[in-house]
Amino acid sequence: MSLDVQKYLTLEPDWTEGLKYSRVWKTQIQKSLTGKEVRSAIYTWPRKKLEYTVFATNYAEQAYLKRVLFKFVNEVWGIPLWQDETILLSDAPAGSSSLTADTTFRNFEKGGQCIIYEDYRTYEVAEISNISDTTITLSSSLQNSWPAETRVYPVLKARIKQRQQIKSYTRNTGSLRISCQEAFDGDITHLIGNADDFEQYNGLYVFDPEPVIYGLRQELLKPLQLLSFYGAEETYSMYDETVFAFRSTLNFSSKKQAWRYISFFDAHKGRFGVFYAPSNVLDIKIVAPFSADDQIIYIEPIDFIDSWFGSDAAKHIIIFWPDGSFKCAEVSSANEDALILASSIGKAAQSDILSQLMCCFLLLCHFGHDELVLNYISPECGHLSLSFMEVKET
Repeated sequence: MSLDVQKYLTLEPDWTEGLKYSRVWKTQIQKSLTGKEVRSAIYTWPRKKLEYTVFATNYAEQAYLKRVLFKFVNEVWGIPLWQDETILLSDAPAGSSSLTADTTFRNFEKGGQCIIYEDYRTYEVAEISNISDTTITLSSSLQNSWPAETRVYPVLKARIKQRQQIKSYTRNTGSLRISCQEAFDGDITHLIGNADDFEQYNGLYVFDPEPVIYGLRQELLKPLQLLSFYGAEETYSMYDETVFAFRSTLNFSSKKQAWRYISFFDAHKGRFGVFYAPSNVLDIKIVAPFSADDQIIYIEPIDFIDSWFGSDAAKHIIIFWPDGSFKCAEVSSANEDALILASSIGKAAQSDILSQLMCCFLLLCHFGHDELVLNYISPECGHLSLSFMEVKET
């Protein structure tokens, strides 16, 4: 039996305050003293969270907020997923059982609900029985007629925080920061993204989007035990080598781009799945042109080359070309001024673009978090932050 919604919260968000949308997986990680991991996925589909500010601009809106919260604060709410806005592409007359609208890259789900929306008091909610890219099929007929270009949103069945605070600006105006989490409804066919839009290397996906370089953080981890109780010191580490972790921010400017990141995160169930990700900084400087068939790449000398190329961190490289394309390769050995690859690189680079190539380490890793938070400044644009943790290959 599907979960019943007691009240719909339909005041629109104040986009100047932004909107946060999250997808939450749950992973259990058991880590040995040497850093080896065993990961278990707890969730089979991601839970959604939503946070935004509602601004009541007059007495009616402020009174509406106060009254619905007073009566329904602990109940199941229906809240439009405001960032997933779409519009009717044709009229939807009363009695019809389908809507024509673009549903791609949005959270419309079979068994879930959608809301046809004019304003916070004028709307109609319907249950979804089927979905295609351009059609929402409803479980029952519409009670009202709706013209083309009327807004349509998927509905999140959610519980809000038990303690809510309305902040007043005048006697008639105020704001409320809504924070809610999806309520469990097993009858919904939950939409889970996949990573098929990404290229693969060694049978795993490569997370290749270019992050915001300013503020990109790299961490080097090698836990150390320091014994110095009597004054003299003795140190040791159970880790064979230093492990990389890094954090980055990515911008998005369309629903399609945001959904691409969501889908990759879903495909790996948060921290559970492994994939390859570049360090996204210039780790290796290439100094000579090469052909697509070459297996030797000439480089500027690197300090401690034996340490680097005897480790998992430098076992694989990725080269980005100025046009955004890239090639990945395994490094079989290295000397002071050259990398010897296990196979040909697969694409040529001439002298005139050497300064524009970015060659960096390609790390086997998993996400460092189970919750993906997208910060929207409009229904199309925003940013998100990601963290990655290197996984040892041996």
